[in-house]
Amino acid sequence: DGTLRPWPNAAAAILRRAAVQCGRRLRDGALAVGTLREGVIILSGDGSLERQVTKESGLPHPSVIALLEDRDGNLWVSTRQGPARVDWRTPVSQFDHVHSGITDARAQAFTRHDGTLWYLSSDGLYRLVPSAEPGIPARFERDARVDLQSSLTSLTSHPSGLLLGGGRGFQRLGSGGLEVLQTWPDGVGDVAVSTLQPERIYLGHSRGVSTGVFTADGAWRDEGAIPGVEAENCGVIEVGGELWVATVSQGVIRVTRPAGDRDWRRA
Repeated sequence: DGTLRPWPNAAAAILRRAAVQCGRRLRDGALAVGTLREGVIILSGDGSLERQVTKESGLPHPSVIALLEDRDGNLWVSTRQGPARVDWRTPVSQFDHVHSGITDARAQAFTRHDGTLWYLSSDGLYRLVPSAEPGIPARFERDARVDLQSSLTSLTSHPSGLLLGGGRGFQRLGSGGLEVLQTWPDGVGDVAVSTLQPERIYLGHSRGVSTGVFTADGAWRDEGAIPGVEAENCGVIEVGGELWVATVSQGVIRVTRPAGDRDWRRA
């Protein structure tokens, strides 16, 4: 009947405060809305919020003047400080040292532990903190319990805690910081969990591979070096009850043990 009616949508509150400046219907039926203060809001055809792209997530400026979809489905956004191309459909999120809370230090390891994504770099340990606002991406925050000079190299999730290897040896993150479970002259480079015995841990270091287990009360019990592996800077993985050890000077070593053995004394 030609009457304009409000369109119920999930971003209604944001749009009221943001001041709409432009909009474009996209080929898949989604609606992209450019705003004065809140960047770009993308709504699906049924009004649900697909994504919000703001200055915090990479736009040059929060004020959007024009929108254009190219033949590849990318959204071009004209802002008061220049254009930006937004590939908003991609499942990949990029975390850089400009917007995401991390530095440009070398990445060492990732793991998910107790529902949190942890990231280890050469300058510290970080955890990913989700954002409650759709226009603000998740950020990594440095864990203040971990000394920047810890020289950490590996990160592993385990029921006994978040396990790390580094210059000070085999360590576990606790409420008060890093707890050293076992020292090693040249540190521990790799920490791996057994796939067949969840309580068992393998430690790769400059003189080979050691192993041990966590007891029921969470205490660490060292079982010493695994025979037959005398190589430097070892990385280790267990596959089907066998150990595969990557070394710098001796290539890859396969280590086996007699059927039925629970430890590696007869390897």
